Amino acid sequence: MKEHELKLDIKYFDDVKSGKKKFEIRKNDRDFQVGDTLRLIAVDSGKYVFKQGIGTIPIKKYKWKKCKKIEAETIRVKILNVMNAELYNCDEVVDDVLVMFGAYDLRDVKKVLSNYFKVNKLPDNYVVLGIEKLVKNK
Repeated sequence: MKEHELKLDIKYFDDVKSGKKKFEIRKNDRDFQVGDTLRLIAVDSGKYVFKQGIGTIPIKKYKWKKCKKIEAETIRVKILNVMNAELYNCDEVVDDVLVMFGAYDLRDVKKVLSNYFKVNKLPDNYVVLGIEKLVKNK
């Protein structure tokens, strides 16, 4: 089992951190496998970032600030399942017959594909990774 270090856009960082977003869409250039770990590092416009509290204590608002890689917000997750493009693009998923895969909703995957990637099908060299946040981050 491997650990993969990847950047994660701040648009999705908090949802992954809270456990609300239970999947990642990634180019499968690393041969992702069930049991592998992803070390996801927060980025905004390609720059590493961390959250800095603003206002009075207790801090209720945060602002993303640019930083060095070692200072960036990080989440570790475990890969629970891997869905390739052939399975994702099948008629059952496209027609909403199959809406759940593992612990995530495929309709949420469709939204991310449409809003972030500007496509309606998973490209051939991409996978959807079912993920679970690890309790202890390193």
